Amino acid sequence: MINTIKNFKWFFGVSFLCVLLGVFTFITFINQNFIFLNENNLQYLLILDVALLVIFLILLIRETSKIFYEYKSKTAGSRTSLNYVLQFSLFAFIPSLIVAIFSLILFNVGLQKYFDQKITSAVNNSYEVARNYIEETKKSVETDVLLIGFDLSRYSGVFFSNPNRFSQIVRTQKELRKVDEIYLIDSSGNILVANTNNPEDEFTTPSEEEFSKALEGKAVSIDRSIEKKTAVMIKLNNFIDTYLFVSKNVEPKLLQYLDDTEQA
Repeated sequence: MINTIKNFKWFFGVSFLCVLLGVFTFITFINQNFIFLNENNLQYLLILDVALLVIFLILLIRETSKIFYEYKSKTAGSRTSLNYVLQFSLFAFIPSLIVAIFSLILFNVGLQKYFDQKITSAVNNSYEVARNYIEETKKSVETDVLLIGFDLSRYSGVFFSNPNRFSQIVRTQKELRKVDEIYLIDSSGNILVANTNNPEDEFTTPSEEEFSKALEGKAVSIDRSIEKKTAVMIKLNNFIDTYLFVSKNVEPKLLQYLDDTEQA
């Protein structure tokens, strides 16, 4: 019996390590600052859990098989040893159960947390790319409206003397700048000249506040998110009560993605 207990000295060491590793794993997940969870750390922790569990099971099976063999051979004291083995095996099963539980936690919590971070990071990066695209489109339209306004100001006389010729100039500017809409309107919202990709679209008059800002010489961004557009308006200095409104369409799916991401 003494020899049998001595043969199980490895169980004490492995059992202690199993319990220690289980506590270590638990602390790792409840305290995020204890160990930074990255791909390598998760792999090392999982490998260590599995390795200890395999070693424990190998020792248990080997010693138990040896005692059963002695018992069948009617070796003296084997019956007593068998009782100790059965009792000790039941006790030793607890550490392996602990390791198995925390290994399951590792899969269900640790890996989920890790991949959630990866997914969140990817979504945030995609959101930033989409947001930057929208901002760049706004800046592009602001540049376009200033350039178009500068060119049209040189033809202010044509606007009054030859409206058809002026309309052709507006169409040329639209194609040159690759914008979707160009409107010349007055402060009441009346359309003086228009060239759009979709003539059937209804024009929404800017607000009084937007007209006031444009009157101060500013390039005013007009909110057209509902219409899936980026729009900018300026006051044309060489014209009487005339404002230049330029817009460019934005991919609807992109705007929907931004809305869904912000609400998530």
